Amino acid sequence: MEIVSIISAYEDLLKWAFAGFITLLLTIVWYAVREWISGVREGFLKVYTKLEELVDVIDKIEVLTHVQNEQLSQLNSTINKHDSQIRELHDKINEVKAEYITYRKKNK
Repeated sequence: MEIVSIISAYEDLLKWAFAGFITLLLTIVWYAVREWISGVREGFLKVYTKLEELVDVIDKIEVLTHVQNEQLSQLNSTINKHDSQIRELHDKINEVKAEYITYRKKNK
């Protein structure tokens, strides 16, 4: 009887040891998964932060592009204005030349 009770005690001890081992193993796995999830979350946060920075840079580029487009439009307007003035001066020069040629022909 004593041997049976010793074997029964060892069986109970082995069951509890196995249960403890499984509990320890599950705890280790749980912490590993938790750390992995934490690392993934930190990775996503870093990526999100970089994406926000990229969006800020794109916004700045859009603003600068808009400003440059306005400046180019103003410059184009100024060029067109000066071009018109140059054509008017050229026309006046041609008129004066024509008058001079007419004057020279009359006074020859």
